[in-house]
Amino acid sequence: MRILTCREADEAAAGQEVSPEVLMRRAGYAVAQFCASQFKFRSACVVCGRGKNGGAGLMAAEALCRVAETVSVIMLAKVTSNFASSSLATVALVRSTLVLKSPTP
Repeated sequence: MRILTCREADEAAAGQEVSPEVLMRRAGYAVAQFCASQFKFRSACVVCGRGKNGGAGLMAAEALCRVAETVSVIMLAKVTSNFASSSLATVALVRSTLVLKSPTP
């Protein structure tokens, strides 16, 4: 197995017709699957950056909700405009299930 960097994964996907949203969802599920297979836990905390990586983090949090009792998300963006637009749609999807925490100013 070869682990790709984000840039390599984006370049590999560029030749195929795969939307950034699908890539984020796949990345998030892969992270959640790895965590569930390697660790025993009842709660999880996902720290999300900005942009597409933040979206992948939110997807991981959503997937972890299926295996953990409690999932918290810490978003490292002062305002939601720092997230990719597709990530904002994800926030709307997972907000009802997750405990969202934003940095204080």
